[in-house]
Amino acid sequence: MSPTNARVASSADLNNICNYLTDSPIYKLSGRRYVNSWRWYFLDRKTLRHFIKERNIILTGDPFPDGIALINRHGYWRRRDVLQVVYLDSLSKSSIQNLVFFLTNLRISLIKPCNFPSYVLQLLAYQSEQLSSVMKTFNITESEQFLLYARKL
Repeated sequence: MSPTNARVASSADLNNICNYLTDSPIYKLSGRRYVNSWRWYFLDRKTLRHFIKERNIILTGDPFPDGIALINRHGYWRRRDVLQVVYLDSLSKSSIQNLVFFLTNLRISLIKPCNFPSYVLQLLAYQSEQLSSVMKTFNITESEQFLLYARKL
């Protein structure tokens, strides 16, 4: 278990999360969306409220967020050995590092090693220098690129 200052968001964090996202270039570059099981959904206040209720938002920064991760802790397509980060937003290397440490610790506590000798942590996020740098410290070298084009019609 690695030390981290990240934590699960509470309902008291909702306004600060919304304010953070309003100012976030990553939120804008991500089309104001998150992905879940390879489908894209709008990330709005109602969605954030649901994620908080399900304890699926991880934050760094106190009292104001400086990094946010939305997770799908139930896996996808019946794969219980996967923890998906369906949205990751941070401009700071230390914040990303704290979020990934927290998620690694969370995944270890969610699964039973005898059932899953290995597991997958999937990060679906906007590519940044800080993210690439943090992934190298975790010895993660595989990555893929996905493009999202959106337009109101």
